Amino acid sequence: MKKNYLLFFIILFFLSCNNNSKHTINKEENSSVNNSLNQASEKIEIKNENLTPVSTNDTITISTQHSTNHINADIDGDNKPDDIFIVKGNNSGKYGLKIRFADGHCDYFGMGNEILEQKFDDIIWAGIFEKAPKGKVYWSNVDDEGELIMPEDVKDKITLPNDGIFLHELESCGGGIIYWANGKYHWIQQE
Repeated sequence: MKKNYLLFFIILFFLSCNNNSKHTINKEENSSVNNSLNQASEKIEIKNENLTPVSTNDTITISTQHSTNHINADIDGDNKPDDIFIVKGNNSGKYGLKIRFADGHCDYFGMGNEILEQKFDDIIWAGIFEKAPKGKVYWSNVDDEGELIMPEDVKDKITLPNDGIFLHELESCGGGIIYWANGKYHWIQQE
């Protein structure tokens, strides 16, 4: 068991040394990391009321269904890279996100739990998974009725205070950005 933990931390060390924000974990790394994740019986900490965590009874594995299943980004603005994984809840059979912060604590989205009141609980659809860089300007381009808003009609533009997570369907419209600001997670709808 100590060898698994050592291997897990060695893999994390090499992953954190990668400056490229896009990285796909190969099958050998995936198997080793998944074994370590499952053996470590994680206790899930609720960071704020807007985060719906997975059940502590669920075990997770890193997605093999997504070509990119891991990115690095500074989600909380501490100038340290955080690891974000697309994971599958083994009990629910649904996909979500695991955000492992540089200080070691983790937040979870999806895997059968509604994500930020967006009426979905699974991100199997996310064909694009990448960092939304700090300082870039975004806005929701859909109104409350689901109609597209033209860029010139947008009133609330958001400059990301920290890096965010961009999720989007590959073959069609739809997706958004998850970001952390003012002590909670937010969603920006992108069609």
